[in-house]
Amino acid sequence: MASIEAGKQVPIKLLLDDGNPDKFVSAKILDDENNLLETVALTSISEGVYAYSAYVMPSLPHISVIYTVYDDIGWLIVSEEYTIELDVFVEVGSSSCGGGANYVIGKIKSNKITGTIQSKNIATKIKNSVVNGNVTAIKTITATITKDDFIKGEIDG
Repeated sequence: MASIEAGKQVPIKLLLDDGNPDKFVSAKILDDENNLLETVALTSISEGVYAYSAYVMPSLPHISVIYTVYDDIGWLIVSEEYTIELDVFVEVGSSSCGGGANYVIGKIKSNKITGTIQSKNIATKIKNSVVNGNVTAIKTITATITKDDFIKGEIDG
């Protein structure tokens, strides 16, 4: 999870679990209504870390970054060794961070998300699964969901 002020650099980074520095990684940056803002190429830094450091947080409630790993420099052959991943960055002070809505901030990998759910509710609902707990502000969970579960940054429930 990352909360970022508008106008500040967004840390667009991906780590390949096997440390492979020889792949080609793109990141699609989407606005809070899932419109494409920009597609960027990440640079291999070392030991499977890829980064792009020139993107600045717009004045939006949140942005999503979808990472895809390719076998070729032309981004034609999606690597079968890696899954498509998603990061969500929330603007500091945005109303998206509360108000009783359920928001997931974290990474989707292999159709699972490990991240943070912010809610003012005692039971946080993810589709048809309910995570019960003494939720006062932030509770970290792991649940199986897909990218289709995201609707404008909210979990359909």
